[in-house]
Amino acid sequence: MKRLNQTEKDYIISLLKEGKSLNYISKITGKNKSTLYPYYKKLFGKKFKDVIIDENDDLFIGELVGLFVGDGYSFYDNKAKSYAVNLYFNHLERSYVDNLIELLTIKFQKKPQVYYSSDLINIKYHSKKLYYFLLKCKHPSL
Repeated sequence: MKRLNQTEKDYIISLLKEGKSLNYISKITGKNKSTLYPYYKKLFGKKFKDVIIDENDDLFIGELVGLFVGDGYSFYDNKAKSYAVNLYFNHLERSYVDNLIELLTIKFQKKPQVYYSSDLINIKYHSKKLYYFLLKCKHPSL
């Protein structure tokens, strides 16, 4: 795939400055939102807010690390430059998971993505900060 030329870049930047949405710009230019987002980020900063981790809240950090060690999974996608942390639960633990989602939303000041299937519940955060925090807890020497 070829790179954007300077005229295309300038057009995209002008549309962003006018307040047009990434969806709108994607439609009229035929470019993917992932191609447009770096220009948005350069102008306005990150669109997606990251989690806030209070490392002094020992009780919460203990619960979080325990959940992650028990049934957690973290993944870094090098191609997409995306960090993800997943926590998995049995579908029979629905009331506990509902309370946990509420707690995580309050503590991280960001709501997780939640996926339900017939036998499992997945709580997911896309967060570089959380990924490295849990990695540091797992390997303190890092």
